[in-house]
Amino acid sequence: MRSFGVVTRCRDTKNNKTVAVKVNKSDPEILLQAKLEIFILEQLRRLDPDRCNIVEWNGYFLDGERICLNFELLDQSLSDYIGDRNNQGLPMREIRPILHQLANALFHLGSVGIVHADLKPVNIMVVNRSESQAAAAPPPRSVPELGSYQY
Repeated sequence: MRSFGVVTRCRDTKNNKTVAVKVNKSDPEILLQAKLEIFILEQLRRLDPDRCNIVEWNGYFLDGERICLNFELLDQSLSDYIGDRNNQGLPMREIRPILHQLANALFHLGSVGIVHADLKPVNIMVVNRSESQAAAAPPPRSVPELGSYQY
C-alpha cells in the first residue's frame, strides 16, 4: 500500500493543546487527495464529534507545498488496542459498545452523504474518556478515522 504521509503528535501554539497533525507528502496526486479530504471534513463540521463518535478536525495549514491536517489527539487504534491484549480478542462487554458507537458514527457520516470506504481496525480509533481512575475503566469510545490512507 502506498504511503501518503505521517501523523505526528504536536502542540498547537494557539491554544497549547496536544493534537495529531497529518502531514501529507508534497506529491500532486496526494495533494489532490488531501484537498478532497478537507472538503469532506468541512461537511463534517455540521456534526457534533462527541455525539456522533467522529474525530474532531481543527482545520489545516500549509507547510511549503504540504497540506497539514490538525485533529484532536486520540488514544490509539482499535488494532493497537487489541494488540495490547496479546491479540487475544476483546470480551463481549467491550465489543458491544464499540460496535454501537461505530454504527452511530457510520449513521451520522451517512446523514451528510459520506460513506467510509476503508473501515478496518487500524482506521478505528479508541478513546478512553474515563473521568475516575479509581473506577473500572469503561469500554473505549470508538471513532472511525476519516482518512483512508496508510501512514
